[in-house]
Amino acid sequence: MRPQVFVLAVLLWVLATPVWGQLFARPEEYVVGGNPFSVVAADLDRDGDFDLALADGLFVAVLKNKGDGNFAPPVDYGSGSNPVFIIAADVDADGDLDLVTADYINMAVLIFKNGGDGTFDAPLRYATNGNPFSVFAADLDGDGDLDLITANFSTSTVSVFKNLGGGTFGNRTDYATNDHPYSVVAADFDRDGHLDLAAGNANSSDISIFKNLGNGAFASKIDYRSGSEPLSIAAVDLDNDGDFDLVSANEGYNSVSVLKNNGDGTFAPNVDYAAQIFPHALHVADLNDDGRQDVAAVNWFSNSVSVFLNRGDGSFSPQQVFAADSVPYSVFAADLDADGDLDLATVGQGSKTISVLRNLTRTDHCPGRPGDLNADGAVSFADLVLLMDCVFQAQGACPTCLADLTCDGELSPSDVAALLAVLFWGQSTGC
Repeated sequence: MRPQVFVLAVLLWVLATPVWGQLFARPEEYVVGGNPFSVVAADLDRDGDFDLALADGLFVAVLKNKGDGNFAPPVDYGSGSNPVFIIAADVDADGDLDLVTADYINMAVLIFKNGGDGTFDAPLRYATNGNPFSVFAADLDGDGDLDLITANFSTSTVSVFKNLGGGTFGNRTDYATNDHPYSVVAADFDRDGHLDLAAGNANSSDISIFKNLGNGAFASKIDYRSGSEPLSIAAVDLDNDGDFDLVSANEGYNSVSVLKNNGDGTFAPNVDYAAQIFPHALHVADLNDDGRQDVAAVNWFSNSVSVFLNRGDGSFSPQQVFAADSVPYSVFAADLDADGDLDLATVGQGSKTISVLRNLTRTDHCPGRPGDLNADGAVSFADLVLLMDCVFQAQGACPTCLADLTCDGELSPSDVAALLAVLFWGQSTGC
């Protein structure tokens, strides 16, 4: 085939093929069994690396990090319950991270105290008002201890449990949300020095904001429209203006919504970004090491992760899509392999696995000549095949520092075109 014909065929294929990103390698899977719902990464044994813990619907499982981003087999802690969401927090202020779960069926929050070495005691149980889908820990009353908040789906409430010290909790106080809250977070939205609450309401497709009155009690809700069925929300400063904005993963709209804070704890109308099918959960973190907060959302019907890179002003580039485990329900970002960038951990209900997607951002992953993806010392058609697999099929591993031939910070059809120019017209691989 003549070079011009080959180039034309490749370009036509480029235009007809959906774009997949390559910030992350393909997932490495760890079988955990059960029915995994939620994952968190934290240094549970105080050895300096991030371990994984999950709520799997029957028990809590802990996978210790071996020090290089590989994990030991899971150790299970029976709860006699139905944990569907998990966080790590030092609720007893002893210097190590405990595990807290939302028990949906038995309408309770469970606290697994850390023994100091990443092993855990039998859970303490506190009754919620209804079936909780999520739990959050924050110091709501300014006394130095972490209080707990649950989002109670069945009763359309959030429950606040004040920490009495030492990781014991008093009677709950309940606040009415809008219709069927699925997630809850705490942040100082109005910059008054006190943490407010936000609850994502699945059935009414909005977010309820509760202003802190200054003592850990809260005013009645104010509702803001989000995308349809916001099952997961996060509060983070997306535009670097000093206040907390809101992000939601909207299963009903197949989208992620951003609600910018107006600076006083009120929010602008939602701006939506298309995800894949049924985004169930999200995590916000700096995924490409540029100092900006990006969004990762797992799409359970598409078996994928959508990554939205922050442009710097709180707006986002179109999604990059990465393969995930089967029916992914949760995602968490942390530097699992201690190389300086943030990897992703997801849990898959369909595959009963935890998956690790290693981040390929850091240049020390891939010293070598730009364009030489197979590290054979030359830029050739074999490298072109690898690059096309990475860009269009999310297959293979193409470190960004070697494959980003246009130097725009991401892999795209433009990099394929640049590599074609190198191969056929002798252009430089440098930027």
